[in-house]
Amino acid sequence: MPKGIYIRKPLTEETKRKISESNKGKIRSEETKVRLSLSKLGEKNPMKRPEAREKARKRQLGKVHTEGTRKKMRLSHLGNKTKVWKGDKAGKSAFHKWIRTIKPKPNFCEKCHKKKKLDLANIKNHKYTRNPDDYQWLCHKCHSKLDFPDGLIGKNIKKKNGI
Repeated sequence: MPKGIYIRKPLTEETKRKISESNKGKIRSEETKVRLSLSKLGEKNPMKRPEAREKARKRQLGKVHTEGTRKKMRLSHLGNKTKVWKGDKAGKSAFHKWIRTIKPKPNFCEKCHKKKKLDLANIKNHKYTRNPDDYQWLCHKCHSKLDFPDGLIGKNIKKKNGI
């Protein structure tokens, strides 16, 4: 009988379960694993077909996670559990963003107590840590005085150094 010209009857759920159970624990060679992997690439991948994606979307539609499940999902992606976690090797902007979530922005500068536009300043010799006490909300003038105590900013530094 020629292969591929007859339409196959859909498998019953029981048959699918039996096939699944018989395949569990099978040890496959590397060659077989590669062939199976290649057989699902590109357009052959069932999830690349729009109708399959739509079917999967509809299957999930209307499902609501419980509060406990949502909490578990959230906790599973926090801190060093996420693949983009850098810990203390994070950059300056990441530390500032994190501090902004912890230390709310006041209405006044923490140094001169004037109501101006505020910057988040690191007050511990620019060593970025995860301690909120190492940061202050300062106006631009106070922040500049903290960063450049000699009053030398930009081009003035070059002039002082003879450059």
